[in-house]
Amino acid sequence: PPALKRRSLCAHFLNNDCRWGDDCRFSHDTDGMRAGAPQTSELDFNRLESELVSRAFKMPRRQSESLMTESTRLLLSRASGGCGVTWEVGAFRAVVSGSALQVERAGQLLKRLGTHCNWGVSQARIEGVLRPQERATARLRLAPMATSLRPAAASLTAARIQFTIGADRSNDLVVTGPLISRAHAILEFVPGKGALYAIDVSTNGTFLNGVKLPAKSSGKVFVCHGDELLFPESKELNTMEFGYMINLELD
Repeated sequence: PPALKRRSLCAHFLNNDCRWGDDCRFSHDTDGMRAGAPQTSELDFNRLESELVSRAFKMPRRQSESLMTESTRLLLSRASGGCGVTWEVGAFRAVVSGSALQVERAGQLLKRLGTHCNWGVSQARIEGVLRPQERATARLRLAPMATSLRPAAASLTAARIQFTIGADRSNDLVVTGPLISRAHAILEFVPGKGALYAIDVSTNGTFLNGVKLPAKSSGKVFVCHGDELLFPESKELNTMEFGYMINLELD
């Protein structure tokens, strides 16, 4: 059989004192070995440093104290691919540094976090936005905050992702009142993100923790355990007690 290709140069041959000659198990072909050697180049650290970018993002003042924490900083850094994050608390802004893609990703996450936290800041909401985890089931229990309402419960999965609320009898939970629409609100489970969202489909509005939800066309809002889902009871009363306390378990 043909001899195996010799992959290493003979050090003795290079010093002109190899006594094995053609029987040496190391190569004496200096030109061939050089030709087959891998090509290397110096890493230009100055160029790498010049490709890093830094950008400041405004933080909402009302939420800044609750959002600009060490745990949020670490979550944001990991979620954006390892970029550097520095809080400038007095200026209400986050300074993010890294590659252009990392900084862009961090900016998108900060915008999304600030938007969802308009309806309340909690560690569960922050982690749900910055570190979503796939879940198979959302176990939902709605505890009434008014005596005229009845309790409700449901398990949402990939096979059934929505729980509907409204005055029409076809809804999963029927709620009646002068300002309740036939189809009023939807709780929607997204298994891939392990998240539950509230969607307003009404005429007169739906509220989460006392803040009005956006119209369906404008998006949906992240829901956490302990949130309050509220409906308008009448134009005269503004008690914000006509609704449900949400009990949520994700598995």
